[in-house]
Amino acid sequence: MWLDEKVARYSISKPRFMICYESGHVILLALPSPPLLLNTLLNQEKFLNNTGAHKSILSFTSMGGTIDHSIMDTDGRYSFIISGKNYYRMGSLLPA
Repeated sequence: MWLDEKVARYSISKPRFMICYESGHVILLALPSPPLLLNTLLNQEKFLNNTGAHKSILSFTSMGGTIDHSIMDTDGRYSFIISGKNYYRMGSLLPA
């Protein structure tokens, strides 16, 4: 969040925000541990130093999954939920 998004009556040194999580009334569950392979990669310095290259490789892919459209009938920012597995479709990097 940006400091300009803080609740006006709170100071910059101890800001409070209400836009997200309804000022603490919404509690998010802890994320599950990543799969072993991903956890192994996340603990390797070589992998972490090359995340920009990995991101560039995936930038030419398209995302797929089963989209739950039920939350799209609300005001506010566009959001969507992917249920099941999230995957990338990636073809050859060489032209036909």
